[in-house]
Parts: sequence; structure tokens; C-alpha cells
Amino acid sequence: MNRAAAEAVGTTPQAPGPAPPARADGLPSGLEAWGAAQSSRFVDTLSELGLAALFAFFLLAAGDTFRRKLVSLAGPTLAARRITVEILDEIDKQVQRYLLVMLITNVLIAIAVWGALFALGLERAAMWGAIAGVLHVIPYVGSALTAIAVGIAAFLQFGTLGSAAGAALVVFAIAVALGMGFMSWLQGRATQLNTVAVFVALLFFGWLWGGWGLLLAAPLVSIVKTIADRIPALAPVGAMLGR
Repeated sequence: MNRAAAEAVGTTPQAPGPAPPARADGLPSGLEAWGAAQSSRFVDTLSELGLAALFAFFLLAAGDTFRRKLVSLAGPTLAARRITVEILDEIDKQVQRYLLVMLITNVLIAIAVWGALFALGLERAAMWGAIAGVLHVIPYVGSALTAIAVGIAAFLQFGTLGSAAGAALVVFAIAVALGMGFMSWLQGRATQLNTVAVFVALLFFGWLWGGWGLLLAAPLVSIVKTIADRIPALAPVGAMLGR
């Protein structure tokens, strides 16, 4: 019928074009794949945080049970038990100093980022300052993510790549000056650790455990140095990690 109507008006019917090929693999588009991957990582991170919180809860609920067990396993002599108690007390002090240094540094970074972005005219500068302080808990990676996010926000607000790059560089410079320079100096003063040894530990544990390794590297090095300083056979290790 369509052919007859076309011949009556003097036109040639057009053959229908080929239908677009259907995807036989069933894979989502690139954006959907990226969103699915990020959602999976977010869920994994939440599960890891939940497990860490549960583990911390059980440790707190146990009280000094493990401390007494470690002292009893140190040996029958009073000297061995005394050294064990000294090691445990020093580890407790080292971890407290590390957390205090991190808190001070993160607060300073949050205030500095807030002031710098406010001077640049970026909207919600206080929010970005708080994000910078929180994400700096993860060494290096947290500061890089903050700089990228601030650069994107500056580009959306100002519409120029120069403004976006300037804002990102300001955030990164503050993170380097306070997070890597000032924190490393303050951490070394508080825990008597070698800055090079801490940096190497960050690289190693970051490669081994990812973000958690970056977070736990400095406390682990402090614990190893504390143990090495109390055991004569490990004295060279303590001297290498010390300042």
C-alpha cells in the first residue's frame, strides 16, 4: 500500500534504515559503570569502618584484660614484666601524641583553607575548610582529593580554568606546608621519629593496605621504635627509626 501511494505521487519509497545494533554483552555505559564502581567502594568503606568501630568497642569493653595477659606472658621474671609494662605505657603515650599532633594539624589546615578560599571569593569556604581538615586524616591522598574537589567547585563558580587551578594550588600548598612540613616536624618532636623513616613507612603501608595503611603507618612505626628501644637485640632498629 505504501509503495502504491508513493508511485501515485511520483516518489520512491525509502527503505527503512538498519536498526541500531543491540548490545549483546549487557554492559552498562561508562558513566553507569563508574557510578557502580564508586558505590561499591563506598559500601566497602562503610563496612570497613563498621568493623573497625566494632573492634574498637570490644577492645574498650575488654578493659585492661589484654594488658594483664601480655604482662603475664612476658616471662616469670620481674624484670621482663617491668619492661613489658614500660613498653605498653610508652605505646599508649606515643599513640596519644600522634592523635594530638594530627588534631592540631587538621584544625590549622581547616582554618587556613577557610581563610584562603574566603579571600579568593569561593562560596562555602567554611565547608571546604572543614572538608580539608577531615580528609587530611588520610595523608597525601586526602589533600589531593580536597584540591581536586575545590578546583572543580571553583571552575563551576568562576568558569575559568585559571581560577580553578589557582584555588586547587592554594589548597595543595597549604596541605604541603602544614600537613607535610609542620606536621612532620611536630610529629618528629613529639615522638622522636626520623622523618625519612616515617615517609618510607607511609609509602610501604600505603602500597600494602591503601588508605588504611597511610593512616596507620606513623603509629605503627612509633610502636616498633618503642619496642626496639626496650629490647637490646633490636637497639639498631630503634636507632635507625629515631632522630
